[in-house]
Amino acid sequence: MTSTASQDGFTFENLLYDELIKHFTDGFTIRREKDVKDEYGSDITAIDFEIFNIVKTKNTSKIPSKHVFIQLKWKNKASPISDINHYVKCCEDIEKKKKLNENNVYHLYGTKVPVSGPSLLALNKLKLSENIYVSEMKICVFTIVNKILIFYGKNQIKEKIEVDDIYDDKTDYKELKKSILIELVIKRYNLKKSNLLKLKHADLVDILVSKNEISSEVIEEPQEIIEETIMKLDEKIMTLEYEEPEIRNENEMKSKLLKIGSELHIHLTKIKNLLDKKGFKHTGHNMGLHTEVLNDRTESLETYLYRVAALEGRRYNIKDKNNYDIVGRAVVFLLGELEGYEKDAKITISFLSDDNRKEALKIIHDNI
Repeated sequence: MTSTASQDGFTFENLLYDELIKHFTDGFTIRREKDVKDEYGSDITAIDFEIFNIVKTKNTSKIPSKHVFIQLKWKNKASPISDINHYVKCCEDIEKKKKLNENNVYHLYGTKVPVSGPSLLALNKLKLSENIYVSEMKICVFTIVNKILIFYGKNQIKEKIEVDDIYDDKTDYKELKKSILIELVIKRYNLKKSNLLKLKHADLVDILVSKNEISSEVIEEPQEIIEETIMKLDEKIMTLEYEEPEIRNENEMKSKLLKIGSELHIHLTKIKNLLDKKGFKHTGHNMGLHTEVLNDRTESLETYLYRVAALEGRRYNIKDKNNYDIVGRAVVFLLGELEGYEKDAKITISFLSDDNRKEALKIIHDNI
């Protein structure tokens, strides 16, 4: 039986509520839509959840009262801007009535697909605001809860999210995020997640598509292929470090610069210089080794810093050839999945004007 958008929306709300009460009961108040209406008036109809920490009067000068307002939509198309404007108005009315400090109010709009550019601009009228969009409902819930935990300075949850396998041979696996592909491969073929994290998005798609198109009797098991490949790798692990990861500097807009002098920075600089000597010269804006972390400039500073923090400290085997690739006209070092970022995160080593970029990649593979 096909579910309706309203049924999916109700399921979405209940899944989030079940997670919220695990982490925000002691010392917090959680209001659902009915409670919000009872508290603020029947015209406040665009807020599914209000969360705030309970601060004793004697502690108000030391501990800020912080509020979160959440609206959820689970549809296959973007919410109309009228919905966003209504949500913004409801939040503003409550904040004015309660005289809330805008620096202590977090606004989350959770959806299956991203809101439109104009809608995002409307949402960003609220100082701390974000559209959380993930195509898999349970992962979306998980992401929202972690965002709220960060807002309150609490530890993020790291529990495994089970992906519902609703996909079949008609699915365009290339359109799915890498995190979902990994969970699907684990679920279907009982492979190790630590091995799958080393693979590219395209490799995971190949595993799923091959299994759909060819019977298991006539192809080698993916587990054997993966483990054989990994066993052959010489490991040299380096840690990803950024310049002042807790702030965004003036010369950083959508991207974050690597820490100069860090091991990975030195390694990738040597590769860049090697390509240059071999005739593959960098062309274009010379920003330095960096990682793009924003989809566009409308995303907030908080989102920027959150994604930088998610990458900072990750460890990579620099001898693994799978970590190097060509994206467009760039030779890159792949960093893997980055929550909310629409592509695989990467460090741009060089932008090349030559068409023969595969030769540049071969030079890297031969020298790592």
